[in-house]
Amino acid sequence: MNISIRQVLQLNWLVLAFSLAMPYQAVYSETSLPYESTHSRLGVVTCASAKCHGAIEEKSTTRILQNEYVLWSREDPHSKAYKHLFTDQSKKIAKRLGISKPEQDDLCLDCHTHNVARAFQGPRFRLDSGVDCEVCHGPSEKWIETHTVEDRSYQDNVDEGLYPIVKPLARARLCYSCHIGKGKQFLDHQLYGAGHPRLRFELDNFSATQPAHFLIDKEYVERKGEVSNLKMWFAGQLISGEYFLNNLLDSSIRSQGLSVELSLLDCHSCHHSFEQENWRSVAHQPLKPGVLRFNDTSLFMTHLALQALGHSEAKSLVKGLQGLHAASGQGWPEVDKKARQLQSIVKQLTGEFDQLEFQSTHVKALIKGLLQAGKGPVVRDLLLAEQIAWGLEASLYFAQGIGMISDSQLGSLDKDLSIIFQLITEEKKYSAVSFRKAVKQMSIKLNKII
Repeated sequence: MNISIRQVLQLNWLVLAFSLAMPYQAVYSETSLPYESTHSRLGVVTCASAKCHGAIEEKSTTRILQNEYVLWSREDPHSKAYKHLFTDQSKKIAKRLGISKPEQDDLCLDCHTHNVARAFQGPRFRLDSGVDCEVCHGPSEKWIETHTVEDRSYQDNVDEGLYPIVKPLARARLCYSCHIGKGKQFLDHQLYGAGHPRLRFELDNFSATQPAHFLIDKEYVERKGEVSNLKMWFAGQLISGEYFLNNLLDSSIRSQGLSVELSLLDCHSCHHSFEQENWRSVAHQPLKPGVLRFNDTSLFMTHLALQALGHSEAKSLVKGLQGLHAASGQGWPEVDKKARQLQSIVKQLTGEFDQLEFQSTHVKALIKGLLQAGKGPVVRDLLLAEQIAWGLEASLYFAQGIGMISDSQLGSLDKDLSIIFQLITEEKKYSAVSFRKAVKQMSIKLNKII
């Protein structure tokens, strides 16, 4: 039996299941993100005792591993986020922006650590801890003393400020607040121009490949519910689209002298060789050659998911995308109008999210939709190709989890996935022709399986 690295990681990270079985009925709804809370941050050292979460080796006698701090500090890239501000690369970026010390500037600190006002910093809080426990789990002032009490429910802790990161929309809103950006944490075109690396992110994949610091067992599911990896993928696409539209309409982050912030555009519509013939007509982007394209990747992927689910808003969403792109040549008022129409669709979908479930017929339709897109002109540049690759991965692992495909079939398909992922690894070497060829090869194999 062939089992991939991702599959091993997911055994301890995500439960591949049909449904969201929520034992408690509280629904995540616009919960404040951890860095927006007015509760006090007690600092990562508060969690680092060997009797709490700082054990060298995981414990087998309790439902908590107790080595979470060690895993985070040794293996999780988030723990190195602040230290990265001292690298030569960061210093060069800062110099180009007129920043003398990136490790002290809010522009850098807002994403590279838990940058909150002193009034919300406890006595043991340290800014140099990087993206620490309380960045993801919420400031611990109100729940630190009681979260280990046996008769205390998960919801009791959430009510006291524990962030519900196990819930897909909540996790997506938190992760994408840095990995896409919102408000003051927005990575704009000026930062990219100064040399900041492009942010590449997809919620399910990055969740699965982070070092897992908990076990999903029967007791865990009873307390927190179970979430399929495909549901997590869908949440990521939906919230990524939400943030894109919010940022597009946020006048505070628009480029100076322009109506639209340039980083919200498809970067490869400009950044490619003049020798490369990059323009093609695409159904959801009715543009003439040379017209700048919005980076609508997540909204297009959401459209594919809705289409697979047979959702009534699938056509409305793609029609909205067509209108948004067409509006780019008609002036800002029309862009504003079309973006707000799309916002209303996304808001409706987030409200329905808990009821939207992927059954085997939906998964089959999604895989076919992703393959069709991967063989078509939409993958002319890298941005959508990346998301199609991650979408195929999420769909196939979900399909294996519900018995649509066998372990050995997944092992065989993993080889095709590896080829596809190799093609999107190096941005400068990306070839749409090669990507389409690899997807076509996988499509031939999948047609015999599903």
